Amino acid sequence: MGYRACCPSSFSSFIVNLREVLLFFMLATPFQHKPVIYGSELNDLLFFNAISVHAVIALVALVSGVGALAVRKGSLVHLRFGRAFVISMYWTAVTGILLDVLRLAFYVEENHTKYLDYSMPSSYPARFAFLFAGLCVLYMIRQGGLRTILSSVGPVFGWGDRLASLALTVLGVGLSGLIYFRYNPWTGALWMIWTFLAILCFLVRMAEMGGWLGWRERNRALHRFHMIFLLVFCGWASLQGFGPAIALRLTGVDNSIPVYTGNQPGDYGPGFWWFLLAWAPVFLLGLYLLRRFSRPIRQS
Repeated sequence: MGYRACCPSSFSSFIVNLREVLLFFMLATPFQHKPVIYGSELNDLLFFNAISVHAVIALVALVSGVGALAVRKGSLVHLRFGRAFVISMYWTAVTGILLDVLRLAFYVEENHTKYLDYSMPSSYPARFAFLFAGLCVLYMIRQGGLRTILSSVGPVFGWGDRLASLALTVLGVGLSGLIYFRYNPWTGALWMIWTFLAILCFLVRMAEMGGWLGWRERNRALHRFHMIFLLVFCGWASLQGFGPAIALRLTGVDNSIPVYTGNQPGDYGPGFWWFLLAWAPVFLLGLYLLRRFSRPIRQS
């Protein structure tokens, strides 16, 4: 009887404590402890769950992408890993775009301010850059996915694809101008946008090489380039997401900066080049992988 009597009280206490723990974590992103303030407990919970799902799907994309790269190309295992990678990258991009739109459209000031005992929030330029990257990822999935590799003859780069590439180019140039003239001209977010702009230009040129390269070889090259580039970007983004989280656990939160000013015009700083040093090696690895996996095809 005593056990039965104490059960409801213990269960109620457990529920109350669990709710307090959830509310505590809902006020910050699950990994980097950035502020989450969207007007109500329900909205905070929805955003918290959305960013958690985004992180989990991105981790699935990274694992499946490495698996597809590690096994024999064309095998059933490779196709299954590749399909999982494409699907998970697609939903990673979709959820990322949704999160960036929410961050740029609702409670912007509250979620871009440095609070005591919270880590540094994202800046407006960073959100613009990740939004542009997400749109480019969707475009690259369409251009380099199964549709391309299964088309052994004929072009797969139609007028719709040309208009999409042109629209993305105009958007990237516009966002670069917005960031440079309105916000911080020395932010590392510009490197991300410029890299994707260069990739877009290269892919358009590469898509039109079938006339002399051969459609089959051109399509295989497009597929290989898109997938490796998406994989290395996924790896870099995973480091950006989980790396600072590990550092926060080891060193704690830096409270020396009272207000975050990354959305305001800033002065030149070495961080502009440090971001490039952290960004470029991942894509140099991608170029190495392209060369390594292109060699057997060229020899055959």
